[in-house]
Amino acid sequence: MAEYYCKPGNAFADPLPERIILEVPEPESNHNGGQLAFGPDGYLYISMGDSGPQEDPHGHGQNRQILLGKILRIDIDRPTADQPYSIPPDNPFAKTPGARPEVWSFGHRNPQGLALRPGTV
Repeated sequence: MAEYYCKPGNAFADPLPERIILEVPEPESNHNGGQLAFGPDGYLYISMGDSGPQEDPHGHGQNRQILLGKILRIDIDRPTADQPYSIPPDNPFAKTPGARPEVWSFGHRNPQGLALRPGTV
């Protein structure tokens, strides 16, 4: 996932400079669907497929140590010294040992969209 700058009044983003926000390896060629959307809380939500064939044989959806098969929630307006985003303090696994703090929801097969409305997040 990358961020691009768009000048005011311009309908198209400038391809340079590019800022990489998050990269997630996808070991399989299927179930890599997803969507990016800003929620009413201002955070970026990212839906990630489990990147695997039928029945999630790699166990990505249930493994909270990896980002595949999840809905992620990050704050791209407040980068840290280590990464170009921060973790919202109320993320469910923000302080859970052995879990990625970006995880907002887990156990997803191939989420295609996000319905983020006020009062739903």
